[in-house]
Amino acid sequence: MPAPLLRTIDPTHPNVARFPSCLPTLPTGDLRAFLVVGEGSFAGVAYSVGDVIVCRGEVRSGGTTVLVARHGRPRMGSLVGRRLMGDAGEACHPGRWRPVGALCRVYRRDPASDGAWRAISLESASVASNAQAPQTFGATSMGRLVLRGSRAPQRAREGQLALFAA
Repeated sequence: MPAPLLRTIDPTHPNVARFPSCLPTLPTGDLRAFLVVGEGSFAGVAYSVGDVIVCRGEVRSGGTTVLVARHGRPRMGSLVGRRLMGDAGEACHPGRWRPVGALCRVYRRDPASDGAWRAISLESASVASNAQAPQTFGATSMGRLVLRGSRAPQRAREGQLALFAA
């Protein structure tokens, strides 16, 4: 099954303000929310249309995240060492993609309770799979990684090839 298709949720959009029951009540703080608009699975979790994915904090090596492009739609991904990997296992160039935080919760409607929202925590599974020491991923550290060395322009071109092949 392919990875889910995502759309960024803008809490300031007039439709969200007009119909507050269409989304779950999200926790406060520094987080980003995404709506699943096409079903799929990623990292052993199946996502359905209408699910709301929440990311927050910093992603650690081995953790799952949502990657946001400079131009284009967001997608599922992960951090492997210091490299960003897309939902199909391909390398994603940090000049185009950036992680928005660790995947922490999925909200979905529960048909048994008249469509009330139910939160599914993904933090415990993510923490259990991270046996390594935490490696945070920030724009400045990744920028130094890409620009370091004399082969930086060539690496940038090689990273772009994966973007056009998709």
